[in-house]
Amino acid sequence: MSEQDRQRWQRRHTEPRDAPPRPTIRWVGRGGGALALDVACGQGRHTLALLELGYRVVAVDIARTALERLDRLLPRAARAFLVEADLDTWPFADEAFDLIVMFDFLDRTLLQRLRSSVKPGGLLLIDTFLNDRSGGARSGPSNPRYLLEPGELDRLFADWTILERERFEREGMRDAILVRRPVAGTRPKTPS
Repeated sequence: MSEQDRQRWQRRHTEPRDAPPRPTIRWVGRGGGALALDVACGQGRHTLALLELGYRVVAVDIARTALERLDRLLPRAARAFLVEADLDTWPFADEAFDLIVMFDFLDRTLLQRLRSSVKPGGLLLIDTFLNDRSGGARSGPSNPRYLLEPGELDRLFADWTILERERFEREGMRDAILVRRPVAGTRPKTPS
């Protein structure tokens, strides 16, 4: 990421953001101490939700201002590790996480890395903005490069088991999917 982009994200997080977590976070269920990664965590609304669900969380973002704000919100005994990193240089090992979540962010160059960093049998939840070509009202980035195409998540994870799937039209055109990485020797299943 360029220094100009890094500074833009820093400025974006100078003021507190008080948005609730996306409802899809409940799809992941109780964590029981499992290790989760919150990609591009921002000020941590989903990190905090994962902690409440019993996950240990690695929260990564490029904006130090966002991570500092999140650090102040963490409960005292929180099992969270905050990482300031440029995701262009993916800092995580293969098969490291039981769960990876990515909300309100899309960088297609990361998708293979996300897939690789989920443990076999682990979960991946993506919930982000959809490119609505109908011209209707939507939120999110103006650059279509950072918007999902209709059906893109289904194609990307056709070889994984789809556990939950929803398109949100009333919320500014969003698409969300929860998938399970196959364990060696198993076949993906789709909901009936």
